[in-house]
Amino acid sequence: MKNMKELCVEELLQNINEFRAWQEARLTGQSAYEDSGEWETWYGGWPKINTAFSKVLQETEPETADKHLLDEMIYIIARDNECELLMEELAAYPKWFGLLCQHSLRTDEVDARWQFAVYLPRCECGPEIKELILTFVEDPDEYVCRRALLAMQFIYPDKAAHYAELFWNRDLYDPILQEYQRMAALTVLHKVHSPLYDVYLEKAKADGRKYLCKCVEEIEKERREQNGTAIYNESDA
Repeated sequence: MKNMKELCVEELLQNINEFRAWQEARLTGQSAYEDSGEWETWYGGWPKINTAFSKVLQETEPETADKHLLDEMIYIIARDNECELLMEELAAYPKWFGLLCQHSLRTDEVDARWQFAVYLPRCECGPEIKELILTFVEDPDEYVCRRALLAMQFIYPDKAAHYAELFWNRDLYDPILQEYQRMAALTVLHKVHSPLYDVYLEKAKADGRKYLCKCVEEIEKERREQNGTAIYNESDA
């Protein structure tokens, strides 16, 4: 007779298999990344997946997981990229989070990797796992590395400015994606109070692209509000 732990794993794998079958029928041979829409959210079995996923986290130890289970958990986390409910649950289990975070780097699941980068600052895992933000920020995928840069400010604020400047000046992507890279870079320089911010603020204004200019406006508005609050607090004292 199977024990509770085995039954929990079996239930999760069965639910993931059902999702895979639904995906195959819906996408008719396409990969998950060939359809850029929110197709995953149309699946009606997410409550069962969420429950089964939670049971595995609660009832089993991460060191007992084999590669197949880890692969399948990474796969379903990636498919939950719109709602992020699985990742939110996972972040409350540091050992499981750490194991799966490391494993995600050995997969092609971009939509899992960026979620791990985003949730790294929120999970109470050890420094050896937090350090993986340095790997995510070097990820070849534009979205993964950009989300990692935005998360880095909460883990390594001293390193974040260096990477922000690097992101601004490198020319790895088409103009649209490069604009997003620069928006993230400017945001991080602002958030970590880098002395480089004023330099790149002027560069952003000179760049002149629509969304980058809108980013400048939002950051400058935030800085004015912060300065106004600081002045108010000083006068109140």
